[in-house]
Amino acid sequence: MLSCSTLEAMKIYGDLVTCYFGKNHYGGRVAEIYSYRLEKYTPSVHQIKDMIGNKRVAREVAAEAALSLAEIIIQFRDVFICAVIVEDIPFYDWLKKIKNGEGLMNRYHVEVVEIE
Repeated sequence: MLSCSTLEAMKIYGDLVTCYFGKNHYGGRVAEIYSYRLEKYTPSVHQIKDMIGNKRVAREVAAEAALSLAEIIIQFRDVFICAVIVEDIPFYDWLKKIKNGEGLMNRYHVEVVEIE
């Protein structure tokens, strides 16, 4: 389930497409995707997260953002025949870590490798 806006999802999907063709501005086949782009904006959550640094809330928001990124990657892989590597970890291994609450970050390096 996506927690980000449709526009942001489309932009991230576009980043993955440019990676597929080796033309991403960050690193050819690698995109740098920041978690804040994937966060659903909820003023009360962001106030708590920003004002008192509530770690539980911050982890929940980060997990939701990572799962949104995963959903975008899944949709992308349904269209493009490729391997996706997130933070040097094959996609489904990374997804298992995220679902276990591990490896949550403020940005992710996503590599797209065309399969011929």
